[in-house]
Amino acid sequence: MKYIHVGAMYKEGYVELPTGLNTFYRSWLPEDKARGLVIGVHGFAEHSGRYLHVGEALSRYNYAFYIHDLRGHGKSRGEEPGYIDSFNEFIDDLDSFMDYAIRDSGIQGTILLGHSMGGLIVLHYLAKRRRRVKAAVVTGAATLIIYPVLQRILLELMSMLSPRKRIDLPIDPGLLSSDPSVGEKYAMDELVLKKPTLKLIYELYRASKEIWRIVEEIDTPVLIIHGENDRIVNPEGSRRLYDRLRVSDKELKIYPGMRHEVLNEPEWLKVLEDIIEWINKHVQ
Repeated sequence: MKYIHVGAMYKEGYVELPTGLNTFYRSWLPEDKARGLVIGVHGFAEHSGRYLHVGEALSRYNYAFYIHDLRGHGKSRGEEPGYIDSFNEFIDDLDSFMDYAIRDSGIQGTILLGHSMGGLIVLHYLAKRRRRVKAAVVTGAATLIIYPVLQRILLELMSMLSPRKRIDLPIDPGLLSSDPSVGEKYAMDELVLKKPTLKLIYELYRASKEIWRIVEEIDTPVLIIHGENDRIVNPEGSRRLYDRLRVSDKELKIYPGMRHEVLNEPEWLKVLEDIIEWINKHVQ
């Protein structure tokens, strides 16, 4: 996959957030005046470097794009890669990173774009913080994670007794995209978290349950996107999310033939164009 927009101003580096996280981030600014600011939130075990094509494409549509490596991920791993004390740390980090991105870019119209676990982070943010965001887009949001009862009890118990114990990454790279090269690159990517901690996995599971208790607090316009053939996160979660959201300004798009990473599918530009059409309506 290759997509290059020469007119974009790209930079990367580290910023110390008030939450104590020294986070690595990437940003793209369009050549012309930006229509708005898109904050990306990546998924479980991955990193911002897997969104280079997204940042470059958004800049072509005159949107600034900022994305950071989540706590314990990518180049923000620190001394304990794959570990968090609480899912709320992701939310606090996002809030602080958004402050930085707004100051750095000078752009106020903010859109959140979250994928998988990042989509779950965005939904929690909208329900708990409810400020500054004009609209949000979630792709393959991890709202429906199902474990058998015994396995769930064991996970909770082990996350308390041995929170830093590491297990092999519970994701089959071949399920990410219908493009085989996506999974191959993912498997070889040294920045992908290969051995997450039990605590991180449990906090993700816990947050996927909690969102259903607070989802009706969301009053921000939301575009929900899912691949019909997603075998990592069940598309039924996005259908239920759409039904449960009380906000009237909402839309659900299920893409036939696409898997978990709709923005890494061969037809990803069609998905991006739909996203652009949505956010254009909300930054006027």
